[in-house]
Amino acid sequence: MLISRLLKFYLTPKRTAFLKALDNPLGSQDDCLRSILKKMATTSYGKSLGVTGRESYSDFCRKVPIVTYEDVMPLIERQRASGQGNLISPGAVLYYEQTSGSSGTKKMIPYNRRMLGSFTALVKIWAADILTELGDLKTGKFYFSVTPIPETISPHDSQGPQGLADDASYVQGLMQRVFRTYAAVPSSIKSIQKSQDFFLALSCYLVIAEDLEIISIWNPSFLLELLRFMDENWAMILAIVDRGSHTVDDQVYRWKKPHPARMLLLGDKPEWSRVWPMLRLISCWDAAHAGMSAARLRNLFPHVLVQGKGLLATETPLTVPMMGLRGYFPLVSEVFFEFMDQEGKIYRLHELEPDKTYEVLITQHSGLLRYRLGDLVRAQKSPKKTVSLTFVERSGQICDLMGEKLNQTALWKALEKAGADLNQFWLVLPEMTPEGRGRYTVVTDQQDGPDIDEIESQVTGLHHYGLARKLRQLEKMRILRLHDATDVYHRILSQRGIKLGDRKSSLLVRDLALAACFLSAFFEASRQHIKEIKI
Repeated sequence: MLISRLLKFYLTPKRTAFLKALDNPLGSQDDCLRSILKKMATTSYGKSLGVTGRESYSDFCRKVPIVTYEDVMPLIERQRASGQGNLISPGAVLYYEQTSGSSGTKKMIPYNRRMLGSFTALVKIWAADILTELGDLKTGKFYFSVTPIPETISPHDSQGPQGLADDASYVQGLMQRVFRTYAAVPSSIKSIQKSQDFFLALSCYLVIAEDLEIISIWNPSFLLELLRFMDENWAMILAIVDRGSHTVDDQVYRWKKPHPARMLLLGDKPEWSRVWPMLRLISCWDAAHAGMSAARLRNLFPHVLVQGKGLLATETPLTVPMMGLRGYFPLVSEVFFEFMDQEGKIYRLHELEPDKTYEVLITQHSGLLRYRLGDLVRAQKSPKKTVSLTFVERSGQICDLMGEKLNQTALWKALEKAGADLNQFWLVLPEMTPEGRGRYTVVTDQQDGPDIDEIESQVTGLHHYGLARKLRQLEKMRILRLHDATDVYHRILSQRGIKLGDRKSSLLVRDLALAACFLSAFFEASRQHIKEIKI
């Protein structure tokens, strides 16, 4: 395929430069920091910190404090209200992308052109590596995650553009044109609000894409839910596909009708090797809780490479997977990295020790300096002088089964808004269902408190949780009311050898094994209570 060879010629220098930079992490990171600080010296935030752009690393640490989103939110909100840049972000701000903060507040991350350049660099390196290791593509057709806009998001508001149009908007220039030219699914379906309608339209476009070669998604559970939907609604999907169009909320989505032989081949039940006979690569998260879902995809597609994604955050891209090097490598020329150990000591990238876990701090091009990202990574030895970084989990009281980033502070607020008496016993327990979905069970001893619909209504207002529910990655919450919930809770902790003086009050249990133990005990206590009432 000519475009594949041209792309490889165009992209290979970027991959070569990246591999070279990995052999000099100290120098590459020093250059990156100088580049960022030079631009930050023009902003009000940078000037207030005394940034000149000529700082050494020790100067940088002395002048710039370690921050969370809550620390810089007033500056970002002032910048949004002004409709201009250079308050905290160098240059013009193109978008504000939404994600969730540690307190449950909505984070609005500014994107300037240089920030999008970092995402573009990531995609170029990744694409060059795929073409180098997998060889030329035959069609170039791909599906790059298009997920719907949650009802809570408005594309524009009084404070400027809110959110990128689609995932192709993360990259610039030629790469964006390639994305849009070879995309199997139009980005316009992102505006479909109802999940049933969205999955139906997405299924139709993917069924007609018999030449699909690459699928790139975020959480693998999303693809598993899509496949389950297609399996359950196969006859309806084929009927609509054969019609050549589908209307949702007065919007008509059209495609070229498949050849009758293709329709006959698809059969009465979907066989994925027939649906996408040319599929070669599925890119998705495969670390932490996503590992189970990624394994399911590998079983469903035994002849397709299921490649783990690197670490990407709304705030910045961090690592890129490299097939030949067998690891996820930090974007040393795009993001300045610092790492914090459990004692609070700060390390630079070249100082990391293999097999140790650290919290990530980032300094990036759109104004976030020494920013606590909230991710824990494990450093791993690699063939290069730069370690590879593997995602471990979110730091703090955050549970992230399906990308929902549910945190304890936000849960307390949701319960309070729903009308819960917070002086009563409350515990929220995560689990993975046999179908591969996530689910949360709320346990309480408050008998007359809010029902689960009232609670979930509040929790669904959290951006990522609401999106995961909409995409059917999470099942609806359930509630269990027990008079002796507190007694059961302490009995389990005693059985696990946790002394009374060492027990910390926590609303959200993140450890799935401990959560399973609690769930079993609480439901057994509930069954015993029902039996006693019947007697």
